[in-house]
Amino acid sequence: MLRNKQKPRKFGWLLKNKQVVEWIQRFKSEGTQRTYLNRFADFCKLTDITPEVLLNNTPQENDALLEQGYKKLIEHNLAHRINMTQSAINSFLRFYDKKLEKPASERHDEFGHYISLSEREKNFGWLLDYDEIRYWIDDYTAENTRRNYLRRLHHFLKEHKLTPPELLALSEKEIIKKYTFSKQRLLHEDKSSSANKLRVTLATFFDAHRKLVRWTKKERVNVKYTRVQNQYIPSKDEIYRLADSSGSLRNRAIILCLYHSAVRKNCIRRWTYGMVKDYLYPKLQVPIRIKITPEIDTKLQRYGIAYFYAFLQDEAAEALKTYIEYRKETEPWDPEDNDPIFVSENYQYLYTNEKPPKISMSAIYAVIKRTAKNCGLPVDRIWTHLIRKATRKVLYKAPIDNDMAEAIMGHKLKGSKENYFDRHDLDWIANEYMKAPFSREGVGRLNHLEKEKQKLEAKITTQQEELETLQRQLKAKDQDTENIKTLLTQLTQRINDIEAKEKKNDSKQ
Repeated sequence: MLRNKQKPRKFGWLLKNKQVVEWIQRFKSEGTQRTYLNRFADFCKLTDITPEVLLNNTPQENDALLEQGYKKLIEHNLAHRINMTQSAINSFLRFYDKKLEKPASERHDEFGHYISLSEREKNFGWLLDYDEIRYWIDDYTAENTRRNYLRRLHHFLKEHKLTPPELLALSEKEIIKKYTFSKQRLLHEDKSSSANKLRVTLATFFDAHRKLVRWTKKERVNVKYTRVQNQYIPSKDEIYRLADSSGSLRNRAIILCLYHSAVRKNCIRRWTYGMVKDYLYPKLQVPIRIKITPEIDTKLQRYGIAYFYAFLQDEAAEALKTYIEYRKETEPWDPEDNDPIFVSENYQYLYTNEKPPKISMSAIYAVIKRTAKNCGLPVDRIWTHLIRKATRKVLYKAPIDNDMAEAIMGHKLKGSKENYFDRHDLDWIANEYMKAPFSREGVGRLNHLEKEKQKLEAKITTQQEELETLQRQLKAKDQDTENIKTLLTQLTQRINDIEAKEKKNDSKQ
């Protein structure tokens, strides 16, 4: 528990409440206690309540209080604290067997629209109150796309002091003028890519509302691809260095699975236990075959690919199984088919019966950055997608047809090749994939089996030579035995002859 001399005035009054003290003592970390108490105190101050009110309220009343608290945090430019505030309040209520009416991730507004907490908690959450925004943004389902579009439009509207209806009411000339102003500011800040993305965002917004805005070459920006020019694709040895210094079994499994399977970070976070369990239990089967559909990788729909299979060789498969076994022992976790494999390592889920959510893309990105720093690799020149490029590099060097390599990467083949490529022949694709040397030693599973075969053949040859030597020795011994028998026969005959001669001499005498 926090020492009395360290009790700050901000939340010190909470420690006079018996229920709060009983709840906060369950957390062993002093940092966790301090953070939760700070957020709890902020929430109580903004909503003008006490802990007893939360415990006496109905779930519907607590839901309303939470929404009120979120709005107050956003008004005070404290949207970044919503996640931790929600965690603190939920943890307190669960400790006393109190529940909210609905989890935040399942809430919908009065129009039936889905409300994502990750959208509401940001500074651009106010945009979702406008029907014009809903009509446009609800055509997009990818979480990152929605967030990026809303964030760019929010900054544009704030810069020009507009609301969405006012933006739609502007003439084409005024829209171009305001965009040009924002574009020039971004170019002066050396953000050519952001300027181009802002134009794309505005274009989709106006297209959704059937408003004609003719973008000319003057509005288009020549993007400087400095990031691509400076990218650093790690080698195989560096990939395994990243995995070894990742800091946790989860991070190690993520890095090796990204490398062996060539999937994107938005895909691996959606892997579920049911996709791999038959290959892990009762005995590990390599390669693990994972069916990737547009629901798992949202980019497939854009490419016109119904599905493809990703694979894992030995090291990645073993790392994945080790991480799953670790989760079963520590959480504890009784996995169901729809449970995500890679989940948040937030400490709060270790103290509750609530299942942790799947890992976020930003967390996967942070794993790669943090691990690269630990390994001494250039942090500013390496990111998640470059592991996928490292995988393609291995496939280039392997004795695999180029079309097969593209199919393993999940790419659509050019021209009519896609129509004639048999993605149903899974054994053929898996055997070709196993030719790629993803293992740490530099050989794939197939090469490893070839080496084992050669060792067995060499051992058989050695044993055959030893057998032939023994046979020759045995034959020589048999010959010696025959010679001894012959000598014994001759000796016996001579003895008989001598005895007969002696008898004959005796008879003469």
